[in-house]
Amino acid sequence: MRRNSQKRKYVLEYLADIQYRTIAFETRGEALRFERELKLEDGPYLFSS
Repeated sequence: MRRNSQKRKYVLEYLADIQYRTIAFETRGEALRFERELKLEDGPYLFSS
């Protein structure tokens, strides 16, 4: 059973303000490195997945 009701509520409440973006990387390693740096700069995510 999925337990994402809090995420669903958050998305519905802030839907107009949410921006979805993607960044293309050549390797998985580059993507993982970028994600680590992003977490260090902005702190942990509200929802990890």
